[in-house]
Amino acid sequence: MPVLSKCERAAVLGMRGNQLSAGDNPRVPLKQVRDGHVTWLTDPLEIAEKELVSGVILLDIDRRLHRGAPPEQWHVSELALSATASSVQPKK
Repeated sequence: MPVLSKCERAAVLGMRGNQLSAGDNPRVPLKQVRDGHVTWLTDPLEIAEKELVSGVILLDIDRRLHRGAPPEQWHVSELALSATASSVQPKK
């Protein structure tokens, strides 16, 4: 299965974060319950990261294997996520 590269991941999160900042509706629940405390996701990049992990981002990626070749088109949900490519760090 093809893997989402670090550059593609950054581009997808940036594009989706921009869409969320511009007023697009999130596709994941924003309410989080931890240790009995309720918190709400408000950061567009954190929401985009949660959407990416959940597989609900509706974006396609065009990959060119070499110059002159037609691009391969992949839906983000078709690409495997690398465990080491997490871009959003937890807040301390």
